[in-house]
Amino acid sequence: MINSGYAGLPVWEGLDAPDWPSYTAQLVAATDPHLVQHVADINERNTRLADAPVGTLAVKTTDGTAWFKADSGWVTWWEPIETWRTVTLDAQYSVQTACQVRRIGNLVYLRGRANHNDNNIPLNGSKVGTVPSDCIPTQIATGVVGLSLVGTNEVSAARLEVYGTSNTTSLGGPGTISVWLGVGQENVPWTSLNCIYWLD
Repeated sequence: MINSGYAGLPVWEGLDAPDWPSYTAQLVAATDPHLVQHVADINERNTRLADAPVGTLAVKTTDGTAWFKADSGWVTWWEPIETWRTVTLDAQYSVQTACQVRRIGNLVYLRGRANHNDNNIPLNGSKVGTVPSDCIPTQIATGVVGLSLVGTNEVSAARLEVYGTSNTTSLGGPGTISVWLGVGQENVPWTSLNCIYWLD
C-alpha cells in the first residue's frame, strides 16, 4: 500500500478479488473527511456532522453558507448578507427615512432617520425604538449620530445607545435604542440612527 496525494489516500497494489470490498471501504473512509458535506441547515450540521473531524467543510444547500470545523468548533467561512430589517420605533417617533437594521456576523448596522412626533426630542434621554433580539449586544453600544439643524441646536450631533443584554433603565431594557441630547439642543425634530456596533 502507498499513501497518495496531499490527503495521503491509501492505494493498494496486487490485491486479490476478495480483498477489494474491504480495501474500497477503507478508501471511502479516508476520502470522506476531505469531501464537502452538504446540509439543509445548521441543525443538520450539528447532528449529522457532530463527530466530523477537524478540517471538515459543510455547506448549506439553500444559500451557500459555509462552515469549517476548526479545533475550537465550527467557524463560519461565508454566509449571505441578510436583507435590511425594519427597526421597531417607539410610539413617540415616526419614520422620516427607512429606520432599519442589518446584522453581518457579529457586526450590526443601523440606518435611517426618526422624527419625534411633537418635533422636540427630550434632553434627558429618549427611547427611539428597539432592535431585534438577535441584534442585542452583550454590553451597551454607543455611537454619535447626526441631528436636525432646526431648533435651538448648537451641536448637530447626539449620543445614541443600544442597550445590552444586562442593561435596563427607565427608558427600556435590552435592545432599546435611546438618544441623548445636550444643553443647547432644544426643539430638535429628528435624529439619525446611523451607527455600527459589535455584538460581542
